[in-house]
Amino acid sequence: MKTKHTLLVILMALCSVAWAKKDDVETMSFKKRLTADSAVFKLEEITKRAEYGRGGAAAMNKFLTDNVVYPESLYGKNVKGGRVVADFIIEKDGSVSNIMITKSIRKEFDDEVVKVISKMPKWKPAEVYYKNETYKVRTQQQVSVEFK
Repeated sequence: MKTKHTLLVILMALCSVAWAKKDDVETMSFKKRLTADSAVFKLEEITKRAEYGRGGAAAMNKFLTDNVVYPESLYGKNVKGGRVVADFIIEKDGSVSNIMITKSIRKEFDDEVVKVISKMPKWKPAEVYYKNETYKVRTQQQVSVEFK
């Protein structure tokens, strides 16, 4: 019984240490988050949204339309298409990173979306105006691609 009690106390202590060590970015002040390399700002926190290169959303849609192709490996296999949704980060320098499929229909379609997003030209990064200064910040973006 003593061994079980000791084990329980050790587990409780380990859990409390794990809970106490929150991600540094979550506990930072807003000012510190502005200069942190790992902070990702939510839409409601930014002053100016990230914008796709020249031409904004219309240019991004054209880029996707021009570059996304139906995977050759699926031709003639009577595979039903659908919508793939991907989230990614627009970095402070406008580059794209951390591409993650959030709605999948099939690996081949997912791979095509990731490939094309990774080739996107640089974006104009999101900005936060804070105490008369402008900061470029990381923000999350989402696209959805329809395969027919």
